Amino acid sequence: MDAVKHKLKHKRRNSGLSLPELLVTMVILAMSMIVLSQLVVLVTTGSITTTNKVFGMSASRLAINRIASDVRNARYVGDAYGIPGDRLIFPAPGNPIYNGSRIPIGGWPIPPWNQVMMVSDSVLVLQTPVVYQDTSPNNPSIINGLPVLLPAGYFGAADPPVNMENLNTIVYQVVPDTERTGEFALQVAIFPGVAVTGMPAPPLAINPPKTILRGIIGPKLTNGRALPAIFTYLSRAYSPTSQPSATMSDSITGVGIDIEVKTTGRSVQDGDGLYPQFIGLHDEAYMRSNRNMTFNNYNGVP
Repeated sequence: MDAVKHKLKHKRRNSGLSLPELLVTMVILAMSMIVLSQLVVLVTTGSITTTNKVFGMSASRLAINRIASDVRNARYVGDAYGIPGDRLIFPAPGNPIYNGSRIPIGGWPIPPWNQVMMVSDSVLVLQTPVVYQDTSPNNPSIINGLPVLLPAGYFGAADPPVNMENLNTIVYQVVPDTERTGEFALQVAIFPGVAVTGMPAPPLAINPPKTILRGIIGPKLTNGRALPAIFTYLSRAYSPTSQPSATMSDSITGVGIDIEVKTTGRSVQDGDGLYPQFIGLHDEAYMRSNRNMTFNNYNGVP
């Protein structure tokens, strides 16, 4: 009997864990959980950081590519309808399409846009010709792709007084982001040229302006201005400048674009977001046919 009791006692002692063993096991398990949780945090942080950076880079590059494409297709920086002294302002006093009595579809943009849009380091005004577009698959017109005139007297007697170039106006403008303090948004508006009878219509208007990039924080403001200076104007005769003069307007051949963006991939509800990434991009684009080059136009209706 004593032998049986001793055996049962010995078996009972070997089948469980002592308190020190249990404590050691809990410590090891806790340390393992801490390590695993840190690994999860690191993986999540890396994923969010990479996503934010890729998103910011992609959005910034798309915006810059869009601007560069418009610059390459542009004929003028500013408003070609103005006299040399006011060609940097849109609409210029001599603009036959948009003036005091003729306003764009949708009206003039409301603040923070300025209805007098002047070429500057935060405002880019481009004008592209309205071109003939023949979309018929068979025997397209020989003037396909050539500019379309704005005929003399189109709006009435002597309005305009002579045949003029029919121009679309594209305006890029940096404005404060009303939802993100200290950040800015890049917006675009398109004010199309005239739909001449017998000719295809010009491109559709974008009005009110459309936001194409958010999270802009620079280039940093160093001249007391309230907006980032992202546009630089290039010329063979003048040094690059962010504030072109009236005398320089006719010789602008290209535009430099500098954008610094902060991206967190956040929504308005997310507050300040997590793991912000900062991206800076630069590009330059040159006009293929500026105002000093011969303009191939078509005088008549096909």
